Amino acid sequence: MSPKKRTKQVNWPKYVTVSNGRVVYRPRISREFQNSIPADKYGYLKPPIKLGKVGDSDDQIIRAYVAAKHSIEHAKEPERNTLSWLSANYQKSRRFCKLNPVTQKKYGQLLELILSHPLKVKGHEAKLGDLLAGQLTKPKLRQILDNRLKRYQEEGKKGTVQVNRQFASLSAMFTWALQYVEGLGITENPCFGIERFTEKAKDRYVTDKEYEIQYKVAAEVAEYLPVFFEHAYLLASRGVEVRTLKISDVTDTGYMVHRRKGSKDNIIEWSDRLQVAYQAALLLHQKRKVSSLYLIVSSTGRNITQNTLQAAMQRLKKKMGERGFAHVYWTAHDLKRKGISDSKDKGIGGHKSERMKAQYNTKLEKYAPPK
Repeated sequence: MSPKKRTKQVNWPKYVTVSNGRVVYRPRISREFQNSIPADKYGYLKPPIKLGKVGDSDDQIIRAYVAAKHSIEHAKEPERNTLSWLSANYQKSRRFCKLNPVTQKKYGQLLELILSHPLKVKGHEAKLGDLLAGQLTKPKLRQILDNRLKRYQEEGKKGTVQVNRQFASLSAMFTWALQYVEGLGITENPCFGIERFTEKAKDRYVTDKEYEIQYKVAAEVAEYLPVFFEHAYLLASRGVEVRTLKISDVTDTGYMVHRRKGSKDNIIEWSDRLQVAYQAALLLHQKRKVSSLYLIVSSTGRNITQNTLQAAMQRLKKKMGERGFAHVYWTAHDLKRKGISDSKDKGIGGHKSERMKAQYNTKLEKYAPPK
């Protein structure tokens, strides 16, 4: 026996009817969704959603109808509000898309790593990404972070930096979700109040001798590497700041360096050694027979990407080991520390705080003993 017919206004959408003086929305629910959306034996929503009462304006009824239909559609999403669902939507958000493409890729990978962490939910194998936002308690998150660190250490890695970065990406996702996702089931970022693992500050100082050794080997790996190293050191710059240097950044006064991560842009004045480095960069352009906006170009004549640099550094690390210099090997970022440490002005790197200036100054200070 079919349900009792109810009065339907001609101008109202399908499934909007009048019942006992109320205007209700009672759509048919497909069988595939009836486990998550309650329906009567005939397949209609039970109970119906009240949109208003007889006499309310059509505008009021339509607004309520749109909201009701939207809520039904949300309920049909079986993964809605799971951490994987939140991650996918966060990475489509305006906030995320404003980030540098390289940063977007990095954050996406960090989220993927932590959300793939294996769990058991009610005796079944699952992963962190399968949990609903409201199911992630602080004790559970603390246990996950501890287990992730343990796994890295079992693989012979320190793991503190990796886990901390994954945790930070998760926290950023929750901060976004709490502002933009309705019905999240939580009112506070579960990452707040969770202690991160202590990271040991990098204090490697590359000596002039160590620099000279690797500088010579680098030329055998990629012709642009020595030029890149000289600029990273002399400009006390991050890799990305060197990779994105343009010919137009070179002025009569010196180099205009566009800093990242909140550091201040600055001009590094000319020195004899910086003049030599600049000429070496121009020579690469002549050899490649290219016209590029970027100062330092790769073997293909294009600007150096992060992947290109990372691949070259891995080849260099291997060659350093083959030559018996594994203990000497330093990273491109170590040159920023060396540049700041060797400079008289510790503000050369563009850091705003004294703490960051001190962190990058890794050269041991020398003092005369008391007389």
